[in-house]
Amino acid sequence: MEAGSQPRAPLSAHYAFVVQCATDTQIDAGRLHGRVEHVMSRHAAHFTSLDELLAFMDRMLREVAAHAAQAEADRPSAPDSDQA
Repeated sequence: MEAGSQPRAPLSAHYAFVVQCATDTQIDAGRLHGRVEHVMSRHAAHFTSLDELLAFMDRMLREVAAHAAQAEADRPSAPDSDQA
């Protein structure tokens, strides 16, 4: 780790994707297509542009965040330590 750098948050499988690019992908020529899969949900999509790839990833990450928020809201709150 470099001096003065902040430690990074741990990487979670809930935020992991597998991206497969077609053999004729040429990013420098603007040709990008393939398949992307969200590891935890196993939802997958084909993409034909960077925008489509990023839109799928954004949608999946929003679902992960919404699920985490719902799980937090459903968790029973800790008993108040003043009430004994």
